[in-house]
Amino acid sequence: MDINDNLKKLREQKHRFVERGKRANKQLEEMRLASNPEYIERYKLKKYNSYLRVDSLNKKIDEICETIEYCSCFDSEQIGPIICDLINLFEGEKFVYQSKRYYPNTKESKVKCIKLIVLNDRKQDEWYDERYVNSLVKKGNAIVLTKAETFYPHLDIYFYAYDELHRVNQNISFGAFPYVKEFIDGVIQYKMNNKEQKYISTEELKKLEIEFIKSRLEQIKKNYEFTDDRRTEAFLLSLEHNKIVRNRQLQKALNRYNSNENQN
Repeated sequence: MDINDNLKKLREQKHRFVERGKRANKQLEEMRLASNPEYIERYKLKKYNSYLRVDSLNKKIDEICETIEYCSCFDSEQIGPIICDLINLFEGEKFVYQSKRYYPNTKESKVKCIKLIVLNDRKQDEWYDERYVNSLVKKGNAIVLTKAETFYPHLDIYFYAYDELHRVNQNISFGAFPYVKEFIDGVIQYKMNNKEQKYISTEELKKLEIEFIKSRLEQIKKNYEFTDDRRTEAFLLSLEHNKIVRNRQLQKALNRYNSNENQN
């Protein structure tokens, strides 16, 4: 079950009672214009009861949103390598988990600590700047877990946060790695089903990772086929490009030879 399933059901109920309250309010105004005291009280009560239910449902929604946020917390040094393993397996390419200095584009912003998973061929050894990180994420070469002002190794990473509008929002963009979201949501659901745990052991997390991989074997195979096709296309383009470069070099050499012949 998706972590948002209960929220969807509660929001659907809330919507029905909001609409019921609006209809009762409209009927109430009509009865006031008609000066009908009996129906005025009836629709007042309908409106009042509808919004009582809306208020009650908002509280239930907030409780679930708060629980999702609480259970979406992970130790960076526990979850980072796990997600890195998943991406390596699903993509069939070498990614690495890093914790490095991060420099935002604006001069006023302080240097931060960035924790990210990045394609090994695109990694930086010392630090990252904002423009390069944005490019990595856009091209599907990285996923950023957090940008923090503290450089402690072990940081709490919250994948979700709830707000005053009774919503739960993603703190992390999963971008080109939607299966990472599916895995994280599954772990959050596991925590919620087990006495709303904030943390779980690495052993439990590894077990959930293995179960997730087993359930996605066909998806992994398709990813490999796509990666192979992409690499083949890139290789053929590279061959074509090299051919063009060689022809240009040959033509330049011939032009120089002809020029020398004409001078002699």
